[in-house]
Amino acid sequence: MTRQELVPVAAPPQPPRAPVLVRVLWWLLRGPVWWLLRRTGRVLWRYRDLHATWWAALVVLGVAAIGAGLGVPWWAAGGWVLVAAAARAVEARYDWLPVEPDALAGVLVAAGAWTAAALYWGLRTEVWYGWAGLTLLVFATWGCNRAARAWRSLRTRVRNWAAALPTVLAGLGAAGVVLAARPAVLGDGRVRFPLRLPVGITRETLEAPRMRRQIESGMHWPAGSIREIVQDPAHTSSARVVLVWQDGKIQARHVRLDLRRAPTSIYDPVWCGEDADGKTVAIAQYVVEGMTRGLFGGEPGSAKSNLLRLIAALRAYCPDLLIWVIDRKNSGLTFASLLPRIDWIATTREEAIRMLEAAAAGIPLRGRLLRPQHNQLLPLSPEVPAVLILFDEFAEELGKGRQNAGAVQAAKTVFSQGRATGWGAEIASQYLSQTSLHPDLKPLFPRSYAGRTRTRADAQFLLRDYTRVDATALPTGAFYTQVPGGSHPGLLFTPEVCDADLLQAAAETAHLAPRMEESTAAGLPHYADRWSRLPEHLRAYASEEQLALADAGPLPSPTGRVRTAAASTMRLVVHEQLPDDVVDNAAGDGGEELDDAIVAMLDVLRGKEVATTGELDAAVARWRSRQWASERRREWQRRGLIGPVGRGSWSLQVQEEGALREGVAEAERAIRSRRSSPRGGDRL
Repeated sequence: MTRQELVPVAAPPQPPRAPVLVRVLWWLLRGPVWWLLRRTGRVLWRYRDLHATWWAALVVLGVAAIGAGLGVPWWAAGGWVLVAAAARAVEARYDWLPVEPDALAGVLVAAGAWTAAALYWGLRTEVWYGWAGLTLLVFATWGCNRAARAWRSLRTRVRNWAAALPTVLAGLGAAGVVLAARPAVLGDGRVRFPLRLPVGITRETLEAPRMRRQIESGMHWPAGSIREIVQDPAHTSSARVVLVWQDGKIQARHVRLDLRRAPTSIYDPVWCGEDADGKTVAIAQYVVEGMTRGLFGGEPGSAKSNLLRLIAALRAYCPDLLIWVIDRKNSGLTFASLLPRIDWIATTREEAIRMLEAAAAGIPLRGRLLRPQHNQLLPLSPEVPAVLILFDEFAEELGKGRQNAGAVQAAKTVFSQGRATGWGAEIASQYLSQTSLHPDLKPLFPRSYAGRTRTRADAQFLLRDYTRVDATALPTGAFYTQVPGGSHPGLLFTPEVCDADLLQAAAETAHLAPRMEESTAAGLPHYADRWSRLPEHLRAYASEEQLALADAGPLPSPTGRVRTAAASTMRLVVHEQLPDDVVDNAAGDGGEELDDAIVAMLDVLRGKEVATTGELDAAVARWRSRQWASERRREWQRRGLIGPVGRGSWSLQVQEEGALREGVAEAERAIRSRRSSPRGGDRL
């Protein structure tokens, strides 16, 4: 082909160019528009939980419409189940989508069901319109509900915190701490951050008070929002811990009392409420070693008495349990509605000490019922019932003071030796301190319950790891519990117990009330005539049988007079010296018996050498204090009745009974003559 034969081809037409003004505007605006789109996308993705409801609704209806338009057979929608399972697994691992894994699976399954319905009945039918309207109504309610929006907003913040927490910990010297799983947002506003600790970092490192404050500051959290840092219950490795966050005070949980939860035996645990996760909490008051004891504390209004009422109301249904009550705060009115089911109630100091003395005297009496086949644990039954002592406000009787020596010694005997023979106790007081409970009694309570306190340090008398929790943030009716074997305090939310509940329990359990076995009841001091001292204001709540016993009047005690250090036989005001006849009677002269404690001390000293504390222990066993016994021993030594036979050893120097009795009487006169104070009597 020659050059002349070549025919020129016309160039393709060019598209018309936009006007110059349009091109200039696009050049000026494309940067800001692109930035705005990216910014909007980031914001939407960051807060995707807030509008996830509407996305889910669009997915459900959109998939149904697309499936119907494509003519997919309705039975093919079953394949969505596999898609939902796969999507849930991916979301649980990577947290990409704006919904929880379970919510995502539910949305996809609903979309499959909608697709099947749309393909079977067709679009734009009455059934389709009805189901579509119902779906939109449900999603609209979920999207506009205040609680749901708050929960989704919290989850959005939690996602951002999860990304920032390892960086903050690294800046505080805990580099290498990472999230082991996605944080869990619980229903009460708590958030659990599962953490994996590297080498060199322990749980104690993170839960130190200074470290906790630094973490809260670095994460911009409110002060005190880290509730606790505990071992991850899902793992046994000490490198797996859980940081529990909760903004503000602990939210109160509404728990309803259901008397149908009541146990039917003392061997069954008693239901007391729910924990922070809504699970049932039960207290085992009888364990393998016998009856246990619980200690309650908290400021006024923390519902300690309500918890004691709850235990009393539920334990009333146990036919193998006697309930003894000491109510020093409300003069018995706290438990008055349950009075027909109560076996003994004390509202005064004197009656409370009588009850403790009777319990201490009942331990050896019940010990006689033990047999070799019992393995040192008395079997409890309606014929031989357990005894539960509920003591509200014990500080005046069990505190650290000389005037409480007798009551403390009786309580120590009951709480330390009574578990094998069925004696238990639950005691409560306000503002536990170094003096409100005697130091010898505090170790005898394996269970403790801390209600709301005024300061965090107030919980140290109840909780071992009190620095790990903040009892000042507890609402009314909530307690931190410390039980044997528990690694850290747990939360307990208790129901409110009204007088109507106590009346119902008393009416339903009147026929279940057991009686103390005759062999023990016959030897208990102050027990036979206990109802003769019933206060007048409680007579309206008593049963007919209790009123009959109250009207019968006092009965002679089967064990005679029991003296305590807090209740002297004589309180006289003298000027210089007691009259001789009064001194003779007080010292045991004039035909009367010597004091039981003096007789016990002389029996220990008679005819043998004893250690320094031997005679003191004998006096304490008779409800006298060591100071009281030491004063007598010094006076007897000065008069030559006893003498040291070695370092820390004593023996009786006068063996003739008449001379010994006269010397002891003169020593008592000398001791009492030195006490010419307006208080009179004998000091502890």
